[in-house]
Amino acid sequence: MKSFYPYLAGITGTVAGLSLIAASIVPTTTAADPIALQLSVADLHQAEYRLEVPGRGSIVASPLSWAVFRVAASTSNWDAVAGEVVLIEATEDAFDLPIVHRDLNGDQFEEALVPLWAVPQRVNSAEDYTMALATVLNEGGNPVHVATEWFGRLYEVTERDDQIIVYVEGSPEDDYQEQVLTYTWSTSGLEQVSQAPFSLEVPFPEGRDRYWVSDLDRWESVHSTAEPLAALQAMFSGGEEPRRGTDWVVLTKTEDQLVVGHTRRGLRDDSVSAIRYRFEFVVDGAQWRLDWVGQQFSCVWGRGRQSWHNQLCS
Repeated sequence: MKSFYPYLAGITGTVAGLSLIAASIVPTTTAADPIALQLSVADLHQAEYRLEVPGRGSIVASPLSWAVFRVAASTSNWDAVAGEVVLIEATEDAFDLPIVHRDLNGDQFEEALVPLWAVPQRVNSAEDYTMALATVLNEGGNPVHVATEWFGRLYEVTERDDQIIVYVEGSPEDDYQEQVLTYTWSTSGLEQVSQAPFSLEVPFPEGRDRYWVSDLDRWESVHSTAEPLAALQAMFSGGEEPRRGTDWVVLTKTEDQLVVGHTRRGLRDDSVSAIRYRFEFVVDGAQWRLDWVGQQFSCVWGRGRQSWHNQLCS
């Protein structure tokens, strides 16, 4: 995860809040409409959020955009953002946490699950900011905020099998281990189904966008080889073994492509706890040529995410 703001180095907040605003507006659509309409980011900026912020009490705010917050904070104009809620837009220049859209009540208007920041009231209150997921109903094209679930540091939000999966930073009660929370989502908000620590025993993802791209020049000794797996193993041999071991796996093998995965756990490093590599080779005459290398990291607690991700540890 990218750095939020130099002052905001710590996280607190675990209490869930629920708030109700505005009367429902009857949607003007019919069952024949083919597409469920979505609330835009501009719509969500205009919404009024009534929030019970953990440790802060009640606030009412219309969220700033990430760009506006960044400009205000970088110019030391803290008064412009103090105590406000910042909407995390689903853009690459922010945190890329998605705004999830789904029609929850069958009226063909899609509700939104919106990532929010509650920014500290004072510049020296680094421990006071929290992250949240706000349920916003789409009442005929009008955003109506109805519920909020609060977290500490929120790393990832995904939707899978009609459930919301949330990855959050661990706390002392969780032995500082990153947690995976599962929720059902309805018009009344999120309801937790389960909570479990993350596991590194998950498949290598297919998409290259899930990896940190490594410079091929670093892997010169295996640029061209008849036996890619043996060449890779020889390249890694001789160094200090990680405390929790290593493993190799052939992920894909066809006439034209060979993909090898390598995982190293328990690194002797104060920042990176584990690392895994995805090596992609393509046929080049009688040899295999290294075409692409991606890496994923698991960080030491406090230095970044502990589950696999593609950002460098701090």
